[in-house]
Amino acid sequence: MGKKIKTTHLDLGGKKLIEFHTSCLNKHGELKGKNKKETRIIKDTCMHHKIGRKGKLKSRVDVIDSQAHCTMCGHDFTAVPYTKEDRKKVIGDIREFADHTKFIAAAVGADENTLRHLAEFSVGIDNINKINKECTKIVKKTDQISKKKKKNKETSSQLGSWAVRR
Repeated sequence: MGKKIKTTHLDLGGKKLIEFHTSCLNKHGELKGKNKKETRIIKDTCMHHKIGRKGKLKSRVDVIDSQAHCTMCGHDFTAVPYTKEDRKKVIGDIREFADHTKFIAAAVGADENTLRHLAEFSVGIDNINKINKECTKIVKKTDQISKKKKKNKETSSQLGSWAVRR
């Protein structure tokens, strides 16, 4: 095929992914690589978090009306967890697009690397769906726990600066 497929191979220099992204931030808080190609790959692999000065994970997302905007890579996405129905629709659309692309690629005689890449992508769709499902469960469970904790606490104004559980 005419254009090369962009790969996600990054030399992380022995760092974890989010640590690597943190090291790629410029003075304005945007992701930058050594060249345009590396910058594009770094932005595409952005996890929308950085490691703060104290070593803690910090979100780099601004949320306005359930729409999130990453200040590091500039990507926009929904901030609300997907419902089961929404997830089925989105995954179905992606799978249909992948199947269509695989069909066309095979019909025009794409090279083996392109076909393998498309096959791996198709398998990855199911993995993303499973990961999203599990993460959504954790978010809901964590949200329920934090609501219970807030419900069982006295307000700090009633007890000075101490918040105590009943």
